[in-house]
Amino acid sequence: MIRILTAEEFLTLVLAKLSLKAPSITLLDSELDRRFEAAYETLLDNEHAFGVVSNFTFFRDPLHGNTAKLRDALVSLRERRLLRPTDQPRAMKVEISEDRAKALLQDTPLPDDFLNQLVEGSFGDVAAAGIT
Repeated sequence: MIRILTAEEFLTLVLAKLSLKAPSITLLDSELDRRFEAAYETLLDNEHAFGVVSNFTFFRDPLHGNTAKLRDALVSLRERRLLRPTDQPRAMKVEISEDRAKALLQDTPLPDDFLNQLVEGSFGDVAAAGIT
């Protein structure tokens, strides 16, 4: 049976996995669209293998360089207190405890090794530094 994957669920899974690798990471707005577009493209290449279909796109608008669906999902995650604004302009801190991240990752249609690959491919270069 195919499972529908929403933008918010995808973002939650990626950020939960990222928080386990880099617990105090701050996300810079200027990099999010490019990074999540790359993660989304990796998801598209693997949807069939995992029995999921996404009901969103994270392709950037060529005029503005951002994705509306990503912005909507980020607002939702802020409302759920998984992200919070920082003192740094246009930056958000991931606020997912280890226990909560593990709970969020329990019922996922995406395998753990795939999520690890996704996070490493889209955020690995900056996860160690704590800022992206």
